[in-house]
Amino acid sequence: MFLGLFLFPEGLVNTCQRIVVVGDDHAGLSPLAEDSRPHLRHGGQAARVTPTGEQIVEEHEAEEARIKQRRAPFKFSMVGLKPGDEVVFAGDASKRATVVDERHVEYEGVTASLSALAEELTGLGHALQGPLYFSYEGELLTERRDRMELIGEEQPCC
Repeated sequence: MFLGLFLFPEGLVNTCQRIVVVGDDHAGLSPLAEDSRPHLRHGGQAARVTPTGEQIVEEHEAEEARIKQRRAPFKFSMVGLKPGDEVVFAGDASKRATVVDERHVEYEGVTASLSALAEELTGLGHALQGPLYFSYEGELLTERRDRMELIGEEQPCC
């Protein structure tokens, strides 16, 4: 059994459906599915099967484990910034905010989170990931974080 996406003549099969190989004719599968799935290389036709309660629980537990592996919330120390440093809004270099603490900046006399300020400056009206919208020394904060985490450069704040 395999959980995943397969191309059938009628379209995609989503990840909530089980695919089971049952026989020797696999003409309905795309070449990608045939080549990349060892259990399909030996022939067989895919059939949709409703998952059992136990399989649903296993999938739910696996999803919870993936969620727990999310990165920690952004802190300015992750990218080597400290209070007093300036970050630049990516949409307009004239809009600069000053780091106040680990999670807040000051812009035009108002202290806010980076995400709240990004939402205000973009005018999009929904929650945003602030580090995607601000840079330091010409590098987006999210890219800077990725780079520093990769080489283990996190610096303490304050």
